Order: sequence, then C-alpha cells, then structure tokens
Amino acid sequence: MEKRLPFDGSPVSTYPFQSGLLTIASRSAKFQPWIANNFIQMNSWWSEIGLEVNFYYYNLFSNCPLVNVQAIHKDTFAAMNVDFIEWLKQSIVRDQYVFITLDSFHIKAYTDFYQKTYRPHTVILYGFNEREQTFDIADHFESKFATSTASFQEIEDAYASMDPAEQTGDFRDSIALISLKSEVNYSVDIPCVIAGLDEYVNSKNSSRNFAGLMQANGNSYGLEVTASVAEYYKQLPLRNPPFIDIKPIHLLFEHKKLMENRIQYFMNQRLILDDGSLLEKCTYMKKKLEMFRTKLLLMKIRSQPPVTQPLYEGLKEMIPLETEMIHELIGQLEMGSAVSV
Repeated sequence: MEKRLPFDGSPVSTYPFQSGLLTIASRSAKFQPWIANNFIQMNSWWSEIGLEVNFYYYNLFSNCPLVNVQAIHKDTFAAMNVDFIEWLKQSIVRDQYVFITLDSFHIKAYTDFYQKTYRPHTVILYGFNEREQTFDIADHFESKFATSTASFQEIEDAYASMDPAEQTGDFRDSIALISLKSEVNYSVDIPCVIAGLDEYVNSKNSSRNFAGLMQANGNSYGLEVTASVAEYYKQLPLRNPPFIDIKPIHLLFEHKKLMENRIQYFMNQRLILDDGSLLEKCTYMKKKLEMFRTKLLLMKIRSQPPVTQPLYEGLKEMIPLETEMIHELIGQLEMGSAVSV
C-alpha cells in the first residue's frame, strides 16, 4: 500500500512549520482571503547567533481556521502503547499530515547532519510507500525547503534519539496531526487588514494585542525590522567569522511577495481601485530584495568576504518607499470600504 497527500504551493519557505501549514492551507478555497488578512506584521530580535526575523502572529497553528489540528503530547503517545510506524501510516491514510520533531543525525536526506551531529528539527510526513518502506518527508534539505524520502527505520531511530531535556518549542514535546477542513466560512476583513497595515507601517508592538494571553515582548516590529536587517548586514564584515545568514533578507523578500499577492487580490476583488502603481512599487521592492539575496548567496557559496554596504544603503532607501506604498494602500482600502458601506 502507498499513499501520498498533496504537498506543494506554499508561498513562503523560510521555516518548515510555516511552509508546511501554508502548503496544506493553500488547498482551501478560502486561502486567498485568509492569507490577505494575515502575514502582514513582522518582528525581529537579536540573539547570540545574530538577528532573528519572522512574521508575527499569535499561535498560528491553533488559530488557522482552514485546518484541523490535533497535538498529542509525547508522554500521552507513549502511554497509548501503539506501533509507532503503523500509527504514522494510518494518520496519513486518514488524510492527516504529521508534524514531528526528529533527530536529523539518523536521516540520510540531511546530508549536512547525517551520521555527523545531533540536530532536532521539525519534519512533515505527507506520504508513505510500504513496498519501499519509506515515508515522504518535507523540510529544509541543503538550505532550501524541499521534499525527500526517509526509510521507516530512519524515522523510528530519529524519533527515539530525541533528547527529552530538549523537547520544547515547535512540536518537540508533541506530535501534531493537521488536516484540511472540508468547509469553511471565511472572508477578507478590510478593517482587520487596515489595522495590520497600520501596525506594520508605524512599527507598533503587536504583541501588546495579546498581553492578556501571553507576556508582551520588546522585539522590533514593522518597518523597524527592515532597519534592523540593514544594520545586521552592515555589521556582517566585522563579525569573526563573518557568517552570512540569508534568512533575514529572504524573509523581507517573502514579505514583499505576499504583499504583492495581497495587492493583486484586492485589485481582482475590486476592493481597491489602483491603476497599477501600488503593484509596481511592491514588485520593484520584491525584485530588489531578490537581487540582494542572490548576491549574498553567491558570496556565501564562493566563501567571499561579505561586501554589504550597498545592501545596507539599498534597504535604508527602501523604507520611505514602502512607507509611502503602505499609506497609499491603507487610503485606498478605507476609500473602498466607505464606498461599499
């Protein structure tokens, strides 16, 4: 027996748990209005490894209305006393994608870590082949989000190898089963989008919105993230060794990619009456970020000393352009909302 669930089409690729969820959610007929309402805000913070950047959202998996999520704590799973591999296969048979943290040391697809070093990482299982004794898996392989296969034995060994002391964070203490909802009542919420855009362009601390549910943080938000990314790359040549992290610039690129799609969706739905100038500005910034990302990637591949001053200047110049674009988008949405009322 074999089964493979659909798995392609994520608009973002930086973090596997985001990419996996969006790949599943993108199959929903309501994906476009949902993604238009979300993934507007960004946040960043400094850590011992450098600058961490991500989209900002509260409890993405539990709050996505397009999917069903079941999280089973690993202690609970152990008490169930079931065959691990058979349970994974039957979950997939029931059209459930499996999000699980495994030790990359035991999985051949992770060429940088296989039989070299302990490295827990979230993996998505979306298919299996009993004849080949393999699972279809998705994660970052060789620095990009992609699909591969792993044997039943590799998956079993990688699960058993997880250090209980480190089982915290994204699915390290649980196994998540995610499936697409068959019917969802959902539409784009223009006041919600306007509020999100306002928080982004004014660099408001969006964690304050959920202070009653979790501790607010002191991260940078909105356009301040672009300024932080610019500063990070400016300082890169001074770091010893100057490790080139592509993620910050790639996340800015993905943000503009989603913003471009959002503007196009609003135009198609006649929610804004743009003559194409908004889309043109956003596409220009997206392509510029793509160019910066390519240059950084080439420096990294060729082990060249990082030359980042042009990148720093380009990002700083982009901030007023994006500020103008976001204010114009807010104005058009407010105008369209007033007309529709």
